[in-house]
Amino acid sequence: MFSQLNLDNNLRIVRFGGDFKPLPEAFLDLEILVKENEDLYPGIDKWYEQKVLTGLKKQERRAYVIYKKEKPVGAAIIRLGDDTKICSVRLAKEEQGKGIGQLIFTIMAIEMRHHAKNVHFTTPESLWLNKNKFFTDLGFQFYDISNIQYRLWEQELVCGGSFDVFWRNVIRDLPKTIENISINGNDSRCDIVISVKPEFANRMFTGQKRVEIRRKFSHKWQKSKALIYASSPQRHFVGEALIGDVFLAEPVKIWENFRSEIDCGWDDYSAYCHGAEKVYAITFAEVKKFKHSISERQVEHLIQRELNPPQSYCRVKDDTVWPTALALSCLLRAHLW
Repeated sequence: MFSQLNLDNNLRIVRFGGDFKPLPEAFLDLEILVKENEDLYPGIDKWYEQKVLTGLKKQERRAYVIYKKEKPVGAAIIRLGDDTKICSVRLAKEEQGKGIGQLIFTIMAIEMRHHAKNVHFTTPESLWLNKNKFFTDLGFQFYDISNIQYRLWEQELVCGGSFDVFWRNVIRDLPKTIENISINGNDSRCDIVISVKPEFANRMFTGQKRVEIRRKFSHKWQKSKALIYASSPQRHFVGEALIGDVFLAEPVKIWENFRSEIDCGWDDYSAYCHGAEKVYAITFAEVKKFKHSISERQVEHLIQRELNPPQSYCRVKDDTVWPTALALSCLLRAHLW
C-alpha cells in the first residue's frame, strides 16, 4: 500500500467456490454469519450444510465474506445460472448505511457477469419497503409473493430484474461505490495515467528503470499516484507508482545525472530528446506491480465506453471515463486476488 493514502475503509474480501479454497476459519465465519438468520429462516442450518457447501464444491454457487479490520462484517451467497439467485446477504448492523451493502451487490455482479441473464431473490416485505430505493436504483422490481413463507407474521416477496439493467446501474455508481475503500490491498485512487512501453514497464517493476523521461510533464504531479498503462502491443493496466521528485533540465544535464537509472542507451535517449531545449526526469518513490494485469479491451467491454489511453499521460478528471475505469480495474484485481 502507498503510505500516503489513509483510506477510510480497508476491507478484505474472501471468495468461496470454483478454484477459490479459503482457509477453514473463513468457512467458519461464513457459516456463523449465515446462521445468524436462523430465527428468521427456520432450517437455514440444514440449507447451508446441504445446499451451500454442496453448491460451492460443485461450482454452482459462490460466496463471500467481507472483513473490516479482520472482523467479519458481511457475507453473500449466490447460485449461478441464466437466472442467477441471490441466496443470502448479511451485513452487520453497525456497518449498515456505510456503503458496504452496495459494494456487496457490486462484487456479486462481477461474479454473475459470465452467467446471468436475469437475477432474482426473495426478501421480507418490510425489507423491500424500507430499502426500496436501494433495490430499484439497482434495477430490481417486485415480481410476486413467494410460495415459501418463512415467517408467520410477514410475507416473503420475489424480486429481481434483468442482469443487463443491474450491470448498467452498478457501472453507473461504481466510482462512488468504492470511493475511500481499499479492497484486498487495491484501491481506485489515482491522479494520472502514464503510458509506458511494455518492456520499460517490466523494468520499472524489477528496479532496472527508476527514472522516466518526458518532453512534457509538470512539477505539480510530485507525490501523486499514477496508474501505469503498458501500451501496444500489450495494452494492459499493469501497476501503480507514487511519483517522487520531478526534475526539468537540458537533455545533456538530465543524462549526466540519471543515465544509469533511465535504462536506455544514449542513441535512443538523444533521438527521443531531439529538438527539446529541456526535458523532465520523473522519479518514482514506490512502484507496485499488479498481481493480475487488466486488459484495456476488457475494461472497455464491461463499461461499454472507449478509454483512449494517452500517448504520454493524462489527468484523471471526474467528468471523464477514467474514474469508472479505475474503479472497475480495482474491483477486478481484488476479485482475482
